[in-house]
Amino acid sequence: MRKFLSAAVTALALSSVSGPAGAGLLGHTVTCAGGGASPYYGLACSQASAVVGPGVEFNLGGNMSIDFDDTGFLFTAAFTIAGLSPSFQFEDLTQEFAAVQVTVVTPSVPPNVPPFNVVDGILGFPPIDILYSGSWRGDITLSAPVPSVPEPGALALVALAAGAGGLSVRRRRV
Repeated sequence: MRKFLSAAVTALALSSVSGPAGAGLLGHTVTCAGGGASPYYGLACSQASAVVGPGVEFNLGGNMSIDFDDTGFLFTAAFTIAGLSPSFQFEDLTQEFAAVQVTVVTPSVPPNVPPFNVVDGILGFPPIDILYSGSWRGDITLSAPVPSVPEPGALALVALAAGAGGLSVRRRRV
């Protein structure tokens, strides 16, 4: 009986105190800010924030979009235009971005990689004056998760279970 009570108290304590598992982007809320202008396109985020899931989270104007998934994003630009100077910033409200590694998915014009970077937890696409057309994959590293803090009610439940277990063990000895 004592082993059972000890195991039950331990399981209850761990289930009440530990945080959710997983380190992906699915379900995270990401914000989009910035934009720019050109003679042909008004560039801006299609919405201020989106929850990462199926489908494109942000259309950026000028046939540009960014589709976040569990491990990063797919940035697509289906046009080629010179003199364009957009600047976009994306922030994960759930867990900060730590780093990004961008690779070419489909050939770009010119054959290069857009200058995505992460500064102070914000994924940025700084101003550019270059021709872009193609798609790029960005693999994102998230910052270390902040340990969860148990709710007072969960701690009270753990204390109550420990007290009940101790009381039952004490009654058997007396």
